[in-house]
Amino acid sequence: MAGPRSGRPGGAFRRPAIISIGVTSTSGARSDPIWSALLIDHLDGWISALAVAGEIVVGLVFARAAIPKLTHPRRFTAQVTAYGMLPRSASPAVASVIVATEICVVLSLLVGVAITSIGGLLLAGTVSSVFMAATLWQLRHGRDVACGCFDADEHVSGRSILRLALLLTLIAVLLVIAVSAGPVLSAATFLSTTDGARALGTALAAAAIISIGKSALALYDVIALTSSPGRPSSRAARRRGEGGG
Repeated sequence: MAGPRSGRPGGAFRRPAIISIGVTSTSGARSDPIWSALLIDHLDGWISALAVAGEIVVGLVFARAAIPKLTHPRRFTAQVTAYGMLPRSASPAVASVIVATEICVVLSLLVGVAITSIGGLLLAGTVSSVFMAATLWQLRHGRDVACGCFDADEHVSGRSILRLALLLTLIAVLLVIAVSAGPVLSAATFLSTTDGARALGTALAAAAIISIGKSALALYDVIALTSSPGRPSSRAARRRGEGGG
């Protein structure tokens, strides 16, 4: 059974019982020594920092995804239509809902407005799951369409699946932490109330998470290239087809 929240700034979690370290007296009564309480308080702060680092990464990914949709709304609507999973008349409304959801995720995780962090994570997981299902459907049916993710010329591929899988894994871990240990502060709130050491640790942790993701995608690119060295990419083949050979 979890205890009360830490009262110090940056303490975003209730103290989980699994971290509690106690001693048993001769009478059988259990008590927590002072050093145990200090250890729990210290761990609470660093767990908060790691969770916020994950929030920052998810928020940045969704911000990166929302920017081209905001700057080129007609192009994104056309991309939604090209998926061929919805009536053409519904594409503008669906595109608007996707953009609004992505903005809401960014505001909740990075700024702390619109909805709670848990709500933002749930929205992020929902949108990512929808994109995963849509991408898998396109690949299953052999369709070569723009994924509508970040760059205009990026098409659905195994790389898209890997990126979404990494994102969904991070979101799932953050939700488990939030549900089991208590609500997570937004990035702006945490960084404005915590000390400099934890703020720096949070930034470094976020950079590490991004590096791990980029490394996984780079490894996928190398494997894909070496596994079929004589096979042209779908994009190159498409360009040759458009040029008449």
